[in-house]
Amino acid sequence: LQAGEFDLATARALEDAGPWGQGFPEPLFEGRFELREARRIGEKHARYRLNGPGLRSIEAIHFNVADGLPSPGPVQLAYRLCVNRWQGAETAELRVEWLGAP
Repeated sequence: LQAGEFDLATARALEDAGPWGQGFPEPLFEGRFELREARRIGEKHARYRLNGPGLRSIEAIHFNVADGLPSPGPVQLAYRLCVNRWQGAETAELRVEWLGAP
């Protein structure tokens, strides 16, 4: 995705393009980001704050992370752009499928 596409409108458009499911997976993107912050959510999930080229900041969620949290710095991600709905508010966020060194 381009820097201008990391927004709620694009996340909603991807969500509305479904239905997604077996044999028809949601679009998966890849890119390089700067990991600014990583924190544990529950026992095995993580939440990240990322910066990317031309991108100020975006939140990301990474489910079922068995290992420790990654250190701040450059990372390569495979991700899906999603709508995060929490307490009546909607924001765009990345759902991380894979995280590795660039």
